Amino acid sequence: MTFFVSRYDNLVTAKYHYQRRIDMVRQRYQVVFAPEQAYGDGNDSALFDRLAHSTTTYDAVPENEHSLFVFSAIILVPDTAVEEVAGLLDTDPGEFVSHTEVIRMSPTGSDVLTPISRQA
Repeated sequence: MTFFVSRYDNLVTAKYHYQRRIDMVRQRYQVVFAPEQAYGDGNDSALFDRLAHSTTTYDAVPENEHSLFVFSAIILVPDTAVEEVAGLLDTDPGEFVSHTEVIRMSPTGSDVLTPISRQA
């Protein structure tokens, strides 16, 4: 799951940028599921605050014009490449500050394995 902050009027550009990142991942790994839809999570969470104040464009636009959004993807990745793929999915910090959270699943998809914590 990739969490990112964007202005509402810049969401189409953010989606395009994320799909380019997915295409980069697709060149090396099997992308099973990567919809273009972004889930909007508002602007009143700790993660929003942490990411929003990291972007260079945040202060120029009123807070109510920003939101935390989430993209999800299912990608088949060997354990040795998890950090690499998460890094590829993180978006351009100058415009769309993001944090990709990795959730490892069992081959059947029914069990969550050891979560991998990454710094936001």
